[in-house]
Amino acid sequence: MRRFAYGADMGSAAVEGLLGRRVVARRALLRGFRLAFTTMSEDGEGGIADIVKDEEAEVEGVVFDLSPEDELRLGFAEGLEGGPYRRRRVPVELEDGEEGEAVAREVASKRPHIPPSPTYLDAMVSAATERGLSEGYIDFLLQLYPDEPTPLARAWSEDE
Repeated sequence: MRRFAYGADMGSAAVEGLLGRRVVARRALLRGFRLAFTTMSEDGEGGIADIVKDEEAEVEGVVFDLSPEDELRLGFAEGLEGGPYRRRRVPVELEDGEEGEAVAREVASKRPHIPPSPTYLDAMVSAATERGLSEGYIDFLLQLYPDEPTPLARAWSEDE
């Protein structure tokens, strides 16, 4: 089973921490959706990444090949059963041009934009950088920071 991740869950520490083993990630693109922040984090600090249908947009992320047990473990950890999220089958294009289907997590009851916290954005930028997502996409994430960027965001911008 393929899992498309696009938020802080792209990072190796996040997925490997939940599964207890190394997982290979391949860069992927989800066309026809945009990145949005439509639900509040559990700690109430800010919005959490979501995908919203938008024919003119695309979301960069990674695909993990998971076993059914892995997917069950991740679903339980993320509160997919009865929680704020649901699974959605989406068409993805892998970095090598291969097209296929993956399962993505999306918010079931979307709210208007909830600005993400700087801490959450740090995790997203770190994961996107680790996974080698495009410079343009990382720049887009950096634009989401409030007026005063965090040290991580400042350092990333200075490295350009």
